[in-house]
Amino acid sequence: MKAQQEYESLTERIEAQKEKKMNRFIAALAAVIQESDEEPAKDTSSEEDDEDIVLISLFSLRIKTECELIREGSRDLVEQVKEDIEELVSHVQSFEYESTISEMVRSDAYDLLKSICLEKDWCIIEQNYSWNLAETAAVGIPMEMFFLFMGTATYMQNIGKNGTAVKVLEALCTYSRKRANTNHKEVIVRAISQMGEDGPEAVCRIGDAEQQLFTDDISLYAGDFYWFYGNSLQNLGRAEDAMHAFERCFQIRKNSLGEENYYTELAKRGRAICEFSCSRGRKGREELLHFVDRIESGDFEEQENPEQLQIFEVKTLCLALMEMSDHSSNQEVYRRYLELYIHLCRKYKDTGEPCASMRMAWNFLGAFYMNVGEYMQAEDAFLQALKAEASDEEKSMLSTIDIQSNLLLMYYVQNDQEKAYPLLDEMYRLTEEEEEQQTIREETLDRMDTLAVALRMQMMDQAEPEELADLSDLLVETCTDILSADAGMITREKAVFAIICMFYFMQQESGTSKREEQKYFCRTLQRIEQESQILDLTAMQTAMLEYGKALLLWNLGQEEADASFRSLIDKMENRGIQPLQKAAIYQSYGTVLCRNGRNTEGFSYLERSLDEATNVWHPYVKYLNDTRLIMILAPVQMTFHGCYAVGRQFTDSAVLYEWILRFKALASLAGRERNRMMQKNTVQPELLERIRKAQNAVAALESENMLRNAEKDYEKQLEDLRNMENEFAACFPENIDFMKISLETVQNAIPDDTAIVEYFLTVDQYGQMQSEDRNEVPSVFDVYITTKKSGCCSLRRITVPGGMEIQTDARNFVGIMQRISQGEASIEETEELERLRHRLYHAVISPVLAEIEGYETVYLAPDDELLNIPFELLYDEKKIRIADQHNCIKIECARDFLFETMESSGSKETLIVGSPEYEVRERRRERRTELEREKTEETGRDRKMDLDTVEKLPFSKVEAYRICSRTGGRMYTGAAATKNVVLSAHGYKNIHIATHGYFDMENQDISLYSSWLAFTGIKNWYRTGVENPVYGNGLLTADEVSRMDLTSTKLVVLSSCLSGMNEVFLSTGFHGMVSAFSAAGVKYVISSLWSVNDLATAVFMDAFYSYYANGAEEPPTALRKAQDYLRDATIEELRMQGWFRSDTYQLLDEESQEFMESLEEKNGRWKPFRKEAFWGGFVCCQCH
Repeated sequence: MKAQQEYESLTERIEAQKEKKMNRFIAALAAVIQESDEEPAKDTSSEEDDEDIVLISLFSLRIKTECELIREGSRDLVEQVKEDIEELVSHVQSFEYESTISEMVRSDAYDLLKSICLEKDWCIIEQNYSWNLAETAAVGIPMEMFFLFMGTATYMQNIGKNGTAVKVLEALCTYSRKRANTNHKEVIVRAISQMGEDGPEAVCRIGDAEQQLFTDDISLYAGDFYWFYGNSLQNLGRAEDAMHAFERCFQIRKNSLGEENYYTELAKRGRAICEFSCSRGRKGREELLHFVDRIESGDFEEQENPEQLQIFEVKTLCLALMEMSDHSSNQEVYRRYLELYIHLCRKYKDTGEPCASMRMAWNFLGAFYMNVGEYMQAEDAFLQALKAEASDEEKSMLSTIDIQSNLLLMYYVQNDQEKAYPLLDEMYRLTEEEEEQQTIREETLDRMDTLAVALRMQMMDQAEPEELADLSDLLVETCTDILSADAGMITREKAVFAIICMFYFMQQESGTSKREEQKYFCRTLQRIEQESQILDLTAMQTAMLEYGKALLLWNLGQEEADASFRSLIDKMENRGIQPLQKAAIYQSYGTVLCRNGRNTEGFSYLERSLDEATNVWHPYVKYLNDTRLIMILAPVQMTFHGCYAVGRQFTDSAVLYEWILRFKALASLAGRERNRMMQKNTVQPELLERIRKAQNAVAALESENMLRNAEKDYEKQLEDLRNMENEFAACFPENIDFMKISLETVQNAIPDDTAIVEYFLTVDQYGQMQSEDRNEVPSVFDVYITTKKSGCCSLRRITVPGGMEIQTDARNFVGIMQRISQGEASIEETEELERLRHRLYHAVISPVLAEIEGYETVYLAPDDELLNIPFELLYDEKKIRIADQHNCIKIECARDFLFETMESSGSKETLIVGSPEYEVRERRRERRTELEREKTEETGRDRKMDLDTVEKLPFSKVEAYRICSRTGGRMYTGAAATKNVVLSAHGYKNIHIATHGYFDMENQDISLYSSWLAFTGIKNWYRTGVENPVYGNGLLTADEVSRMDLTSTKLVVLSSCLSGMNEVFLSTGFHGMVSAFSAAGVKYVISSLWSVNDLATAVFMDAFYSYYANGAEEPPTALRKAQDYLRDATIEELRMQGWFRSDTYQLLDEESQEFMESLEEKNGRWKPFRKEAFWGGFVCCQCH
């Protein structure tokens, strides 16, 4: 119907235009016949051209419409198409002043028609006209064709066919480019200038394709190109690209017109807007305000009319004033611009310009009053902003929630809870409803209570008894209201409050312990269910209602629980329920079935729960922030633990172990999958580089806050980074070929003649209550032992009781070893160490010895606190160690064997970075002003760690030289040992780092930042807070390391303290430095679990490379031999290895030389490093 109406309308226009042309022809003919003696008639050729353009445009549109109708079945229009094409060609001939219908005429008509019609129209068009065009492509764009296309586009715009006009102009640019038109630049600029704001997408496509052409052009044509290109980029949200375009435009216009010229200033303003946008207001503001100042000074009145200038001014101020009050040191300057903005808003608020918004003006004024401490006036201004009339576009610029958040902040500053909570409730209501309503309804208090409970659930693990009691009273009162209400009188808000409250109580350890109370809650939910259709609950609310009822029935031991779960699950598939909620429901029902002895059915639902859990985590591989990934996947990890705890009671070990392979340390697995895809170059390198820089900037700020107690606010940087991470997620491939993880694939990948010992911490029983007191549930370690001989694998599960006790022992063992290494342990602790050693040996090693007997290589995959245990140091009362019979290698999980690394076929070098110059003398910094000194001294107080105490490691230089002599590697020491050397390391087979390392035991939850290595200049940065352009801040965090590309690196050796420590947080697996190098793609990481002696480490590393260099031994074997060597090394052995030679002494300071001289005088048979504190902390982790 629409196409038919379009056809009839075009036909009327064509007939009217033909009649107009005929009348003009008759009038002209009559004048000739009369042979008038009057003055010659004016030239009407332009009018004829216009008439031809009109008919060309109309016939083109009618041909397109006819083709659509023919496709819909109107075959009677086929002949009309032929006639219209002939008419079109005829008018093109007339327009181009050709005496005949030449090939050029046909070609131009063909090209024009092709730009207007759809591709599927061409089978009809070509069947009804003989175009007879040459097969060879034309060269250049004739002027006739140029004016034909430009004229047609102009007419299309005049009749409201802007989209068609854009298509014609874009096609002209394409033809010009493909036909190597000599005037191609002019065509491009004329075309995109005519498009204006009608086709920013088309302008950007043209600009993207043609910007290379204008790279070296400094003509005003080029300036105009970049102007229109920049505006279109900005309209499409490509602010960074737009900023570059406006910068080019500015430079060109500045050189041609001068910097003070109006059009030059417009380009500068465009650049400033983009810069402001990209930097979240940190940059560009001054240039925007400079533009306003020049308008106010009357500098541009000759170039533009005053009204248009003021519209420019109000739009500029609307952007420049955003957050200016928060950052301006001179509030009076801010107030002056604000008053100007308010004046302009009042003047132009009725013009439809969204930036002339009194809503925005009042909000700015409120922010000003708040920053100067005038809270009552701030409240009034924010309320005025809420009352101000606003269009939808104005609301999209500044939403009601935005204004209310400012108002809430003002109430928070005043500690005005009576106002804050109703406002919080209103904000929640606005986010739940499609249309924002400005009146507060009677149900507001119920919404406030619901959000208050939800916030408590999110922000605390367990409520105080008093709080629970108060909330319980409120819930009981609400339930009473619901049960006593007449039909249809229950509000949805009250019902949702009851549902959320009940879940909150079930999540508390003692929240629903009263049986009668649970029955009361259950009856309340049943009543809500009866009213659910009247209440119009959302799918998620309905599912939570039914889920809560089923859980309560289960907790009460009611038979109806099964039917409730069945009903919920039957309806769940057709609802908009998220996979995580499905996983939780399936897990709960599976648990119910298993507790009732229906194990087969229960197992099927546990499997379905884990399948949904997989659906949850797969999309999260797009998240680039590892810390965020851990938090996002924590609920999935908890779901898996729940399924496993139930399934282990009756399920086959092979199935359970496959679950572990699929879900253990899930965030680590998701990160591996993400990195695997990134290594395939599936994401834009430019975007990754921008993200990397932003991440490094955030890492530096986080580290500074932790180490220097600087308390710097970097919310904007984090917001920028999140935006880029979202951009990363948007361009991440949708169809990901995930690694197939199964027991079969893993066992196939396990090396032959090896044993795998995989530990997994779980609970021994899964109780009747959904939220029991976990501290009362016995925990155990399930140990899975896989042995492979001649290609055949066998699997056995052993359960080790006393999981929590083992956890405590492991934590205490490592803690005492760390204190021993620092010389801080007491005699009592040394004695306790032996008891811990024996207990741990009997708990986690003795049970597996019989299974791994006869296997030289044993891979240990620990869990939780066992991650940090050096298994080789555990022994029984006879001092027999597992390392005495086996070569032990620590891995994260047996699935690691599925993820291979690519050892470089190029460079085989070893990179050696050691003995950094922690404090570099800088002359410029010595000439700081007193103001700078005061600022430095202020920001350096109350530091968590005194980096000023960090001293050079004299033997790390000797270590570096000796390793270099063994490997022939590339060595950086002293001032050259910078973090940038490590960050730029790529293609090395081995990387050796000898420096101070640190792992903050008090900040394990952010160990990507709190685990770091020290390099040149760290003390300079620590003292001043200023990064040097050459060596940066001298601090390399695990977060920065994790983004490196070390996929071709076989081994990284961290000859530093605490570099091997892993956080024990949400079952993350490897974390800290080991995790970081693993994420970067390294196969083996050797690190230390505690502080290490400088000389002992140098001797140890020299021995290690003597075994490892030139491929003599693999890293785990070389490490074990080096440990044995250091333990038994005598003074005489050190002398034979050249440790007391003059060339060694030359590398040492005077104090170290004296120490070596005293050491050499000791008994030649003395073993200075026999204690395990010197060598036992070094561990080798195989990451891939």
